[in-house]
Amino acid sequence: MSVLSNSFHMTHFLERLDQLQSVVLYLSEKNEFVKLKEELDVQVRQEFDDFEIQPQQQSLIYRFIIDVDLSALLEKNAPLGNTVLLSALEGTNLFQEVLFGHCRANELLPPDVTSSQIFTKLQVTNFPVILHHLQVERVSDLTKFLDYPGFVRLVGITTGVSGPAKYTHLKVYTITQNVCPEEECEGHYGNRYIRTHVPGASETQIIRSDFRCRLCGEVLEEVTASRILSDKVVAELVPVRLCGPAQREVLGEGRLQAVPVFVRDNLVEKVELGRMYEVIGICRSDVQGGTISIALEANNISEMEKVKISSVDLLPKSVRDAYKGYTEFVHLFHVILACLVITAK
Repeated sequence: MSVLSNSFHMTHFLERLDQLQSVVLYLSEKNEFVKLKEELDVQVRQEFDDFEIQPQQQSLIYRFIIDVDLSALLEKNAPLGNTVLLSALEGTNLFQEVLFGHCRANELLPPDVTSSQIFTKLQVTNFPVILHHLQVERVSDLTKFLDYPGFVRLVGITTGVSGPAKYTHLKVYTITQNVCPEEECEGHYGNRYIRTHVPGASETQIIRSDFRCRLCGEVLEEVTASRILSDKVVAELVPVRLCGPAQREVLGEGRLQAVPVFVRDNLVEKVELGRMYEVIGICRSDVQGGTISIALEANNISEMEKVKISSVDLLPKSVRDAYKGYTEFVHLFHVILACLVITAK
C-alpha cells in the first residue's frame, strides 16, 4: 500500500513540476518577467513614498495581472491550457508559485514577503469559440456549471447595471494570543495570514471568525485596520447567439431572461447599458436563507463589434414565420397574428 501511495505522490509531483516548467516557459516567451520587474519597481517605489508619509503602513499584497490568450495557450501547451480552462484556481496557483519563486530568486521583494502576499490574476482573452459546451446561451445553462471550477463564455446585451458597491477584497488575520511555535508556520512570524477574494467566493468565505492556524490550531483574529475594499456592480446581460455565415446577431427564442454577472475592480468601468459584450467568467452560487441564486462572475469583459438588429428578429419564431409567409399579403398578417394569440391562450 505504501509503495502505491509513494508512486502516486511521485507521479503527482512530476506532473506539477512539468506544469510549473511550462508556466516558466510561457511567461518567458511573453516577456512577462521583464514586465514583472517593471511593475514591482513601481509598486515598491510607491510603498517607499507611502512609508515616508505614514511609517506604520506597509504593502500587504503585490498585484500582478497576466493576460492569457487561452486559444494560443491550448495550441502551444494543451495540458497547461486545460488546467487554466478547467480549473481556474489551480491554474492561478501555478502562476502565483512561479512568480513568487522568481521574485525570491532575484531578490525583487523584501525577504519577509510570503507567497500569500503575491496576488495573481489570470485575465483570460480569446476564449475558443469552438467549445460550445462551455457557452452560456440562457439562464438555465448556469445550473450545469455549478460544480464546474473552470471558465465559461457568455455573449449578451447589457439591459441593466446596479449601482457600485463595496466588497471585501482582502483581509488579514493574526494570532493574538500566542505566537505559533512552529518555525515553518506563517503564524510564527506574526501577521502573515492574508485572505483575498477568489472568483466565485462569497463574502462569508472571506469574513469569518472560525479560522484557525493549520499547525498550532490557534484561533485567528482579524486585523481590522488592514481590510481592503474594492468596487463591484451586478450587470444583467440578455444572452445572444452568433450564428450563420455572416455571424448575424440573433436573440434567443422564448423568454428573454437576463443573466446576472458580478463585475469587480478594473472591469467595472467597462460596462455600459445597451452594449454587447463577451464575458469570460466562472459560475457562482449564493445561499441566503432558503433561497439559492446563481450568477456569473466576470474574469474579463470585452465589447463585441456592433451589429444591427432587425426588428423582425426580436419576434417569436412562430410570428416570424407567419410574417415571412405573408409579406405579399400584408392585409392577412393581422388575422394570422390574432389566430396565433388565440391558439397560445
